Amino acid sequence: MIKDKKRIVFALLGIVILAVVLIMAAFFGTKKTKTQRAPIRMGVKSVDPVADSSDFVMLSDVDPDIMQEIRYYTTYNFMGRQMTGFDAPVAILTKEAADALHKANEKFMRNGYCLRIYNAYCPKTTVDAMYRWSKDVNDISNQKYFYPNMKDKTLLFREGYLSVNSDYSRGSTVAVTLVDLENGKEVDMGSVFDYFDESSLTNTTGISEEQKANRAYLEMIMEKCGFLSSGNVWWQFTLEEEPYPETYFEFSVDILTKEVYF
Repeated sequence: MIKDKKRIVFALLGIVILAVVLIMAAFFGTKKTKTQRAPIRMGVKSVDPVADSSDFVMLSDVDPDIMQEIRYYTTYNFMGRQMTGFDAPVAILTKEAADALHKANEKFMRNGYCLRIYNAYCPKTTVDAMYRWSKDVNDISNQKYFYPNMKDKTLLFREGYLSVNSDYSRGSTVAVTLVDLENGKEVDMGSVFDYFDESSLTNTTGISEEQKANRAYLEMIMEKCGFLSSGNVWWQFTLEEEPYPETYFEFSVDILTKEVYF
């Protein structure tokens, strides 16, 4: 009889211990899931695939006068196809970057020019697709338009024309040029957007004095409005006080359905 009682006591004690262990495991397991970061890939400091577009705006809502030609939504780009992650031909930026770009465009328009934007926020998934594409030596459909003097396209990343940690994925970097409002033509910058050649480098000597002056004017106004030149290619500028300097977002480029931002 006594032995039976002991067995019951030990059984009940075992059940209590097991219940405590399961409760603690569930508590700490849930806590870890909530705080753990996304895995770091390809040298990126912080990738946040969960982060949505709540702190981003449609550039057209902030400044409808800025001309948009989102090349990565089309086939007219260096990959020769609509890129992964571009579900709409729209420019999306952080609120801060959109405001600063609006101020820049106001200055340009007072002098008879207007900004044209080719690229704004670009998902990290798009950049990863670019990197995989660069390794496919047989896929050179648009080489003659964008990198005719580069026989080995893997050099696009090695030489800094593209980056696995793209500034565009942080939401405060833009690729822009100027349009002359009088004749509707793009201002001559010495090369076109995403033309991967020495003529596109900011410090190149292989362009005319007029082309240098045009680039200098673009850079001067952009810097006055809070942007910094990439120091690599003439069309790329990043907001100096960008709100997400170490976060590379992955949500797709699409129409943002929320209140218009002013």
